[in-house]
Amino acid sequence: MDNQRTLEGRVALVNAGDPTWIRPIVDALTGAGAKVAVAGDFADVTANAMPLQGPWLHNTAVSSSVSRTVADLGGLDILVNAPTAHLFRPIGQTSDADLARMLDEAMLAYRWCRAAGLFMSAQRGGSIVNYVSGLADRGLSNASAYSMSQAAIEAMTRSLALEWAGEGVRVNGIGLGWFETERRPLEEQQEDKLVRYLPLRRKGHPDDVTDLMVYLASGESEFVTGQTVYVDGGAMAHA
Repeated sequence: MDNQRTLEGRVALVNAGDPTWIRPIVDALTGAGAKVAVAGDFADVTANAMPLQGPWLHNTAVSSSVSRTVADLGGLDILVNAPTAHLFRPIGQTSDADLARMLDEAMLAYRWCRAAGLFMSAQRGGSIVNYVSGLADRGLSNASAYSMSQAAIEAMTRSLALEWAGEGVRVNGIGLGWFETERRPLEEQQEDKLVRYLPLRRKGHPDDVTDLMVYLASGESEFVTGQTVYVDGGAMAHA
């Protein structure tokens, strides 16, 4: 089978809250040949991507952003959801506002999947990639609200994969371990007790995820759907 890890002629939409995550995602997608729209006005990526203005508090705004992407870039073939909000706080100190903020992350991912996925379903083809924390599958003290929101996104990923499989829309997840956005020397990382717990003895960087993301977005993974693939330095092997 010929290598199909090219995104030439395809259009991608990226939802991510942190520019340090958006830049490697956009660079990888454009590097593979895709045209890209980004949900957010991030100056450091607008040279390579079309910014979409928010806020996306309601589905009408999300739907209109999908429509604009289709109109301005000529279609929509790929959605990458990479929410970044997190919360580490004991449940007794977690307010309803904290809980609502975490649930909003899951709801926003749902809205983007719904708006983009319905378009892809109608055109009978597309790929959705949802980034989720490893806490979707494993517990951690003082992270109940965050874990709940991440588990919701992972469960949604599996269900939508089944719902849209007949229309040629694939939905997969990338499970993330402990990451940091600045590259530090390995010797310096070894001083971190958490790093000593990780089998590969370092934290991840957003660049560690992009090859997998492009693979899941491309035709090379045409027989892969409903999966959450972990990029975590071996952390889940301890679970």
